Amino acid sequence: MAKKKSNNFDKLVLNENIYIYQKLSTAFYPKRTIDGLFRVIKNEKDNQGCTKLDSEINKDGVSENGKPYKFSGLVLKYITKAQFVSEYIKNWEEQKLAYFFLIDFGNYIIITKKNVSGLNDFIHSLEPLPYELITTFLYNSQTLLEKFSMDNLESSSTAMKARSVESDSLLESFNYVGANSYMLNFLRVNNDNDRYTISANTSRLAKSGEKTIIVKFIDWAAHMINLAENFQRKETPLDVFARPYDYSKERDNLTPIALTILFSRILDDLDKGIITDVRYQYKDYPVRPLTLTKRLKGVSQLLSLEPDSEPYSYRVDGADKSLFKDLRIRMNEKSIRVSSFRLKNIKIYRIDDTNATLVDYINNRNTFFVNFNESEFSYANRKLFKNSMLLGSIDQFLTVFIPDALINQVNTEKGAVTATSTGFEQDTSFHYAEKRFADSDFLVLDDLGEEWADHIRIKGSEIGFILSKADTSTFSATAFTEIIGQAQKNMGSLNAMDSQINRKKDGWKKAYSKDNVVTKIPRLRKGASIDDFADRFIKLKTEPNSRKAIYLNINFISKTLLTNHLSKLKNNIDFPERKQAIQILWQISSLIASGREHDAGIYILCKP
Repeated sequence: MAKKKSNNFDKLVLNENIYIYQKLSTAFYPKRTIDGLFRVIKNEKDNQGCTKLDSEINKDGVSENGKPYKFSGLVLKYITKAQFVSEYIKNWEEQKLAYFFLIDFGNYIIITKKNVSGLNDFIHSLEPLPYELITTFLYNSQTLLEKFSMDNLESSSTAMKARSVESDSLLESFNYVGANSYMLNFLRVNNDNDRYTISANTSRLAKSGEKTIIVKFIDWAAHMINLAENFQRKETPLDVFARPYDYSKERDNLTPIALTILFSRILDDLDKGIITDVRYQYKDYPVRPLTLTKRLKGVSQLLSLEPDSEPYSYRVDGADKSLFKDLRIRMNEKSIRVSSFRLKNIKIYRIDDTNATLVDYINNRNTFFVNFNESEFSYANRKLFKNSMLLGSIDQFLTVFIPDALINQVNTEKGAVTATSTGFEQDTSFHYAEKRFADSDFLVLDDLGEEWADHIRIKGSEIGFILSKADTSTFSATAFTEIIGQAQKNMGSLNAMDSQINRKKDGWKKAYSKDNVVTKIPRLRKGASIDDFADRFIKLKTEPNSRKAIYLNINFISKTLLTNHLSKLKNNIDFPERKQAIQILWQISSLIASGREHDAGIYILCKP
């Protein structure tokens, strides 16, 4: 006798929240494939007393718009310890349900799930919707763009890594200047009060609204697939963001030079309680808890790459000593994957009772990007992006460099000081800065333990931060990266709170000291008094026509040499300093973008 089909699924209601993938074949999955997938899902929870409540495999149907499909579903019941206890307590278990539904339309797969893991191998056999498709196929001339979340493709460790903006209409209010260095990660659109959230990095699409029965859910999913199938490329406001390119076609022309691991998503998941536990286990040694936040320095980790022993494989530079020192990347045919023996031993547990190794989390959430020797390209979210304006903006970038022959005399940053010193030696960056900005209304030496800049200048309606750095090299990406990082880190203090400015007054009133030597150098280098300086600073911050500026004072870059190197980059000419030139170009782009974020002008004083 044939097994009677359950009608329990007809009683379910679901949110219109799906993962949408393309299949490599248009054929429906056979029953054995779905049956094997269900076994994997159940086996993941077998140590939690898991039992199957109901299942359906390859139930035939036709959607409202005439699309044939096969529906499969699995519902499980399992037991887990309460989230608020550290170890098992008898009778303190929680009973939970998990579900997994798959609609196979032949060329597309729709998945919706809850409390389910073990899908990595299956998902990797599918293709997410192309970036340019998933971000724009719901857009029309009447669409309101309500929210963007963006990831920055700049490699600078202090660049703004992510931005989130929200408005009733971002088309009218969003400042698109500099958007070419960002890729869209998440957006919300409003089509005649139907709101959709789109996650480009996970191929997830959700419609806000009430839950619906299975048959209506399938009809909605079929409608989304119909829109995707009939999508025709059109110009949209989203075109200003970094553009995706065909990674498979470009793979053989790319040489990775740097890997950036982003921590923002994992930190968000920790803050929101989505990640409930992190544990470390090496071989057969006892499992021990791990406080991951103490291991993550900053919101990202920049790692230099060098060729590995195998083709298309690159490893982290052997000098790296971080948690990620054994990371490798593999340039597969269709995507780049990260691997690490160390990170496989770190397991992340989520509130939905799923878990993953840290390296799987990095890969599945796409929390990394790769920079290449081909300067305008970056890889992120399983896509290759091209900052088409990077090389084309070189002439504009070079305008921020101001050559000065006097900088040829600078040999050191601060020089030697004594208890009787009243100023800095003539071959120092500090002496040059004070001479260069001698026309300031106020000039304060801010080189303290918690400085915002080396000097702070006020001239008319301008507040300027002056950062000085000297180096013995003639073209140093490392030294440039360091001073760029300082500038980006402290740029926000151009709008410091009044209380912060007032708290610094006592320090500014003291004589300058270096290496425990208290000198006779007053920190007020120009101006009536520190109190007047602080009052003027506070007043200018809020004046509508005031200006803000960042001045970098460096002796290790010549504008002529930099122009020559960047011209070679633009014309794709190979030269020994190419890697450093690429890093400097990205740093310049990053600094200018940060200046736009803070409404600050950028000026770099350098050798001719």
